[in-house]
Amino acid sequence: VEVSDATVLDTKVPDGFGQDYMTLHGTIEEAYLSPYVDTSLEYGGNLGWADEDEIHLVVPLVWDRDSSSNVKDLTEVVLVLPDGTELHPAQDQSWTFKHMPRTTVATFTIPADLETATVKVKPRFGQVLNDDFEQVEEPVTATLTFH
Repeated sequence: VEVSDATVLDTKVPDGFGQDYMTLHGTIEEAYLSPYVDTSLEYGGNLGWADEDEIHLVVPLVWDRDSSSNVKDLTEVVLVLPDGTELHPAQDQSWTFKHMPRTTVATFTIPADLETATVKVKPRFGQVLNDDFEQVEEPVTATLTFH
């Protein structure tokens, strides 16, 4: 999978509790196709074998952030197909961005004949101790071309 036009997020989120800010660096550097995915649901989505006309797309995300006990990472990721259809990853997104530090992965099942798609990460943050706090950032996107 060729990754192109990847945008980068470098931001600070007010911690509101123990530290001044939680810093975050996010982007998309790689992706790969696999007919079989057999890892924990949290990591890659225990998908097994793809159907004959489908294949699994695995997108490891760069999502390096400080640990913060008060910042809630409410980020979501979708795969946008050329016709505008949005696919959601196999794994629960609240788990994908919640448990850090670890590898952040989004896994999709796509049509095998798909030529291109766009990964869109929609960063959104809240605070545990302040229900009124919300910080939304511009989406991080990357174009994927399948060979």
